[in-house]
Amino acid sequence: MTTGKASLEHCGGNARELSDDELSSVNGGVGAAPSDPSTEDVTCLLAPPAPTIPDTPQPPPISNDGLRVVNPDGSGTFTGDGTTATWDSQGNGRQDWEDGSFKSWSANGTNIESRADGYFHETRADGYEREVQTDGSFEERHADGTLIIQTAGGSYFESRPDGYSCERQPDGSVRIQNPDGSGTYEGANGQSTWDGQGNYRFDHPDGSYELTTEDGTKVESRVDGYYFETRADGYSREVQVDGSFAERHADGSQILQTTDGRYYESRPDGYSFERQPDGSVRVENPDGSGRYEGTWGQATWDGDGNGLEINANGSGSSHLSDGTTINFDSNGNLGIVRPDGVAETYKETYPDGSTATSYSDGSAFNVDSAGNAIFVQPDGSSCAIYANGSTSIADSDGSGLLANSDGSTASWDGQGNGQWAGADGATSSWRADGSGEWTEANGNHGVYFADGSGHAEYADGSSYIWDGQGNSTFTPAPDAPPAAKDSFSTGTFDNSDGSTDTWNSDGSSSTTAGDGTTDTYNSDGSGTTVWPDGSVEVHNSDGSGSWTGVDGSNSQWNADGSGSWAGADGSTSQWDGLGNGNWATADGSHGEYHADGSSFTVMADGSTYAWNADGSSSWSASDGSSGWTSIDGSHGESYADGTGQATYADGSSYTWDSLGNGQWIGSDGSTSTWRADGSGEWTGNDGSHGEYFADGSGFANYTDGSTYTWDGQGNTTFTQASGDPQVSQDSLVSCSFDNPDGSTDTWSEEGTSSWTNADGTTESYNSDGSGTTTWPDGSVEQHNSDGSGSWTGADGSSGIWNSDGSGAWNSADGSSSQWDSLGNGSWVNSDGSNGEYFSDGSGRVTYADGSTCVWSADGTTVLTTADGSVVQY
Repeated sequence: MTTGKASLEHCGGNARELSDDELSSVNGGVGAAPSDPSTEDVTCLLAPPAPTIPDTPQPPPISNDGLRVVNPDGSGTFTGDGTTATWDSQGNGRQDWEDGSFKSWSANGTNIESRADGYFHETRADGYEREVQTDGSFEERHADGTLIIQTAGGSYFESRPDGYSCERQPDGSVRIQNPDGSGTYEGANGQSTWDGQGNYRFDHPDGSYELTTEDGTKVESRVDGYYFETRADGYSREVQVDGSFAERHADGSQILQTTDGRYYESRPDGYSFERQPDGSVRVENPDGSGRYEGTWGQATWDGDGNGLEINANGSGSSHLSDGTTINFDSNGNLGIVRPDGVAETYKETYPDGSTATSYSDGSAFNVDSAGNAIFVQPDGSSCAIYANGSTSIADSDGSGLLANSDGSTASWDGQGNGQWAGADGATSSWRADGSGEWTEANGNHGVYFADGSGHAEYADGSSYIWDGQGNSTFTPAPDAPPAAKDSFSTGTFDNSDGSTDTWNSDGSSSTTAGDGTTDTYNSDGSGTTVWPDGSVEVHNSDGSGSWTGVDGSNSQWNADGSGSWAGADGSTSQWDGLGNGNWATADGSHGEYHADGSSFTVMADGSTYAWNADGSSSWSASDGSSGWTSIDGSHGESYADGTGQATYADGSSYTWDSLGNGQWIGSDGSTSTWRADGSGEWTGNDGSHGEYFADGSGFANYTDGSTYTWDGQGNTTFTQASGDPQVSQDSLVSCSFDNPDGSTDTWSEEGTSSWTNADGTTESYNSDGSGTTTWPDGSVEQHNSDGSGSWTGADGSSGIWNSDGSGAWNSADGSSSQWDSLGNGSWVNSDGSNGEYFSDGSGRVTYADGSTCVWSADGTTVLTTADGSVVQY
């Protein structure tokens, strides 16, 4: 059955509503179609009842004001009551209202409702749904689970099943989340990005930002210059708006810097570096050594109690671990202060103004005619003060300190660790493990570690940090974020302070400061520094290194603590790291020291000084004079004019001249004097006294008043205290007398006599003026009538002196010396070292290690080391 406009026209205006039954009967039943619709008459009845179509959306009901037309195939139309509807036989339809609203449905499950007030709702069989509210907001759901929501205020939200989402707020801010966990945010208060791996960054409109990385690093950077960074390993760095900062490393190291110029750095191993606003610097090393530089001067010290101080006016002090202090003023005047209990046992001033001083502890202090001084201790350590104001300390373990008159200083420990400070404030220090640090005169500072990492801070506030894998971070200024370079970033970077940094792909790098100083760092921890004056310092990864000064001076140190130094003026020194070494100065002075505490020194004028391991020592001067000191403090000296003296540990002493005259003073106060003509006298500690004369006569007066007299023919008279002569003897009678003090006198027929003290000391006198003294310990001293004599010590030592001033000495330890009356001599030490000297100022020495030194009368010196190297100066 077909319905339409034509059908309504055919019915004209006489139509009426049909009842449901009537309509059903006409159509052969609801939903039934005629067998031949083309021949069927159109039935028109007024207001037929609305048909019911099963399993399809219902068309609008028919009111008294409307007309429904239903075709045989189930399609139809409806018009009336302000609405129009159409539908087909497949389940599709649409109803429209006069206000523009409509509803539609389809056989595929899509349903739509749209109202004139803007409301809209659509659903589909696949699950899609879209609903729009009258205010324009909507919600949309897709078959795959995608959701879209938009509000009237402008908010927008979209999400997908894969995890993607996008959200836009009315203020224009947008947040996007990607399926992999990454995302972005942009809004009026800034923007942020994240990667889903724990890395996050938020940037504020003013340039400030916060940063978090997957390895635990967190950064806050503000436009006002504040910067704060922390890492999972414990590292942190905080920069304040005024430019001050604090930096702490995972190993406990820390760095602090304030705006007034104070800088402080410390490490857990005990190292610290501090710079004050006035420019003063103090460094403390793990071994207790350190240095200070300030407005009043500078100081450097080791960890063993030795130190040097130099004031701005050139005066200063050297402090030694034994308590000795050597002071000097700007005019080169020297003063030495020894510890309590150490006495000066000998001092000699020579015609050229040089001096030699010995002390009871076996040490010696010598000053040459040019004002150069050296203090040597029994263990071989020494302190030298040079006429130009420089000073140094060399310890027996290979460590040392150096302070130059130009203001530069150096120190080393003999194990590959050391530090250097230039006169302009530049510094460098190194350690045996390959780490170290440097500071330039303009305040630039850097530290490098054994693992190849390090950091540098520049005077303008910029900085570098690098690890041992070639990664680095450069911060140009406290108010700017860092720019990172990974191991593939190479090239050269110019800094605002005029310095230049170069990074190489192999992990090495270099820095060239504005003043021309260049530092090179290798991946193995080694490095090189080239100073503006051309001086070069090299540090190797094993702790060894070298220094080459622009003036030609150079130094080398090895990983085992050995090393050498050669000064521009020709001075040299070598050490083996075990406490052995040798040195030579430009004026020809030279020496050696050993781990056992022994040492030997030859001064420029040919004088020598030897210290043995047991504390004994000896010396000889270029004029032929010499001396010795035993371990018990006994010492003696023989001079070029044939005179001499000896002082023993018990306080006894004797002196002699070149003519055969001499004197003995016992520790008990007794004395004895003899003369070249055979005469002499003695005084006992009890006050007894005697004299003998060249003709053989003499007398003795005792404390009880008794006396003895004798003549040259052997006649004697004893007078008792009462005054009565008791005994008279002629020359044919010999006798012996016991004195009240316990001593004994003996006379013989030949005119000889002897005196034996109660302590066992025996003196014998011959008629020709010769004599012998035998001490309680068995030592024997012989005086001949011509002024010659000899000494034989209980310890096996011996000496002789001749009337012409020549002589020889043999010590118990095997050392010996000989000299003639003309100023020539030779010596041999117990360690095998030996030498000789001549009246014209020439001489030679052969050291225990086989090295030799030869000097001529014209001042030329040739040093040949044990390995055959030759140095001439």
